[in-house]
Amino acid sequence: MKIRLTIFALIISFTTSIAQNPIHYYLTNEGSYDQQELKAVVNDKVFTLISKDDQLCIGIEKKGDFNKNGYEDILVKIINGCGGNCCGNSYQIFSYNGQEFKETEQVGYDWNGIEISESSVGFNFIIQTVNEGVGNTDMCNDKVETYQLKDYDLELINVVKEQKLNSITELKASDFEGRENEVLFLNYDLDGDGKIDKLTCSYWERWGRITNWKIEFGNGKSFKGESSPKRIGIMNTKTNDVNDLVLECDEILKWNGLKYE
Repeated sequence: MKIRLTIFALIISFTTSIAQNPIHYYLTNEGSYDQQELKAVVNDKVFTLISKDDQLCIGIEKKGDFNKNGYEDILVKIINGCGGNCCGNSYQIFSYNGQEFKETEQVGYDWNGIEISESSVGFNFIIQTVNEGVGNTDMCNDKVETYQLKDYDLELINVVKEQKLNSITELKASDFEGRENEVLFLNYDLDGDGKIDKLTCSYWERWGRITNWKIEFGNGKSFKGESSPKRIGIMNTKTNDVNDLVLECDEILKWNGLKYE
């Protein structure tokens, strides 16, 4: 019984010790993105977690004991656009191990904000990566990832990725690299009448996308696209004897007899 009481007293002492040493996190220049720093204070000792030399625009997203080690952690939002709408945000967690702070890798390129949920097994951090922004022609790599903080690292526990449909031939936004001001074209007999049909398009560098695209059929008909995809592909399937088109990764346009829809 005496041994049990001693162990119980040690547990209480350890828990109390942690509780008596709270961590105070704060941002410098919080109202501005100019030379921001993230700092933490433990037992009157100041730690610089993100320095102004890192030249990051940051915000505090959430605090909590995410790895259940008794110390409060901090989830930081890396604002890659520094207030502009050019770029998505990334996320990172800083954790104290009793002696020093550990930082995770930066994850995600999210435009809609992180989703955080807590369950009996811990916190889930759901982060979306959407490859958009200035000159970003990357496609079919968007994903939704779910992480948990295991010890001092973010562990990926689930991922949902886009699926890319195959095409016979295609024009992509990345084809404009080094040719941003040109008009590119693709010749193909879409309706099988023996006459070459011509797909033409331009480039929208602000969002790394195809724009002003149209099809001029060899028989004199034409179709003008209304969207700005990163890919226009010709599929081997047909509707009303005209090849289907695939936009982006998996959006299919079919010929209704008069136009693609």
